[in-house]
Amino acid sequence: MTGFNLPPGCNVSDLPGNSPEDEKFDYATEWLIDEMMKAGIDYREFKLFFETGKVAVMESRKVTEEHLQEWEANGQQAADDGYCPYCKKEVKNES
Repeated sequence: MTGFNLPPGCNVSDLPGNSPEDEKFDYATEWLIDEMMKAGIDYREFKLFFETGKVAVMESRKVTEEHLQEWEANGQQAADDGYCPYCKKEVKNES
């Protein structure tokens, strides 16, 4: 959709605040504020809320990555040993 006051080749979505990303950000912000209000968290506590949540997400990513690396290593070792790491049944090595 083009606006009648825009230069040729420009769309309304090119303007700040009118892109799909802006709509997603606005939705996320409104959701977060609603959740904070439901939990009784006021705006003065927001920074603490944000920082704590950020730390939790980063720690969760770290732990998940560690588990994934361990899982992949154990799975490869089990396959090299000739059994399925999930069901523990013997597998034929077709090398």
